[in-house]
Amino acid sequence: MTRKFWEGGLNVEPAVAAEQNHRNLEQEESHLRRIARGGITALIAALLVVLFGASQPAQALSYGYFAGHPLYRGSEPWCTGGWTIQGTSGTFILTAGHCFGVGERVSGTAVPFGTMAYRKFNGTEGDSGLIRPDAGVTMYQIVVDPRTGQTPPGTNGRVTGKMPNYEQTNGTLVGKMGITTGRTEGTIQYRYPRNGVYVYCATYARAGGDSGGPVWRNDSQGLRAVGMHVGSIVYNGATLGCYYPIDTLLSQWGASMNFFPSARMQAPSGDLMPPSESTDFPPIVTDADGAVWSND
Repeated sequence: MTRKFWEGGLNVEPAVAAEQNHRNLEQEESHLRRIARGGITALIAALLVVLFGASQPAQALSYGYFAGHPLYRGSEPWCTGGWTIQGTSGTFILTAGHCFGVGERVSGTAVPFGTMAYRKFNGTEGDSGLIRPDAGVTMYQIVVDPRTGQTPPGTNGRVTGKMPNYEQTNGTLVGKMGITTGRTEGTIQYRYPRNGVYVYCATYARAGGDSGGPVWRNDSQGLRAVGMHVGSIVYNGATLGCYYPIDTLLSQWGASMNFFPSARMQAPSGDLMPPSESTDFPPIVTDADGAVWSND
């Protein structure tokens, strides 16, 4: 029987767990300083082994995570970090399930900051995973271009909501962040059944390493989470980037998201994405229709 990880959404502040762990570390450090003043140096070394593990990788004591940040395997750029979500088991960072194995350490700019805790990557559950952050990691629902550090045009990067699946219609313009191609934009064209779950495919540019990256939209309703990039299809001679819609991912994990209050400052009209001209869902294409899938 498959173990169900999430039992329901619990909307908690993303930094609460990290702050509590940080306070616990401070208490432990204070205790060790008292022992040191007593001159028991050997006991300090023994306690450090017990607390942190003799062979454990160094953990980031302070790290600010934004959606779109690069994810490294060791020192090698590997994938892209997605949205922060939370549920009854804590707060996690979304990425593609094919990026890391369960238990594998994940680094940001070569500094380990979390561990892949759970993933869905088989023929029926799609392709997504959850990174459990280390103590001291603060997660912000802010989206940035990992290549430039810039936020979507006309915004401060603060995400104020999510775009439901029913609004993601044929021809809707969306943006994507990825470590290889940075910020790119394109219109939704198709749906494709990937590992038993539909992805939406759009004309934005993508490449290997972009998997896990946030897909977003900035319009009159604000900067909203749309989905998570995971791969691409080649169809009718064109290559399209594909993502799992955010509502699909939240439903799969039984999770929720925190958002910033609606922005007070309205972005310049020239920076807003236009309304979709269609209310129809994008058509479905499959391998049988000639679509060819690739992970990024």
